[in-house]
Amino acid sequence: MHVNRKVPILLDSSIRRAINAVRALVIGYSGILIGRLNLYGLATDDQKDVEKIVVRFIQEAEVSLTLSGVSDLSQVNH
Repeated sequence: MHVNRKVPILLDSSIRRAINAVRALVIGYSGILIGRLNLYGLATDDQKDVEKIVVRFIQEAEVSLTLSGVSDLSQVNH
């Protein structure tokens, strides 16, 4: 999703689950912002928790894509 095909549209709406991120990309958003997830991990003051959260998010995104018949984000129609 771009304004006049020049300005990318990013979704920053408290994305917590990867399925919501995948849906946003499928309907045409240029990208998503997941800063809140990192804040949850940082709340424990531990980088390892942030890494765990990001890894889980990526794994959930991969599962969501696979279940929808897409093996790679480049196959998503924008």
